[in-house]
Amino acid sequence: MNLKPGDKVTYIKDGKQQKGIVKHTIKTDDYCPEHVVRVVYHCNEDWNNYSNYTGIATNITDLKLGWDDDKPKGSLLQRLCNRDKYYNFICDFNYH
Repeated sequence: MNLKPGDKVTYIKDGKQQKGIVKHTIKTDDYCPEHVVRVVYHCNEDWNNYSNYTGIATNITDLKLGWDDDKPKGSLLQRLCNRDKYYNFICDFNYH
């Protein structure tokens, strides 16, 4: 997995999940293998300012790219209705 700063990730270990954002990759040396990145976890939901928080060294094998709650919710028609005036007309016709 090629991660870069700003990527949203989900930490998954022992059945627990935690949202995070990659702060930076760690230069490979004897103490930090290349499969480790620094991830910001608890930042009081202040994700836009994640770079102001401390990143925790995390093994990438415990990470999944993305957050589950970022996936679109609802049917395609419902999502289009929320986005586009043309589809709002169709939604009004179908739902009322």
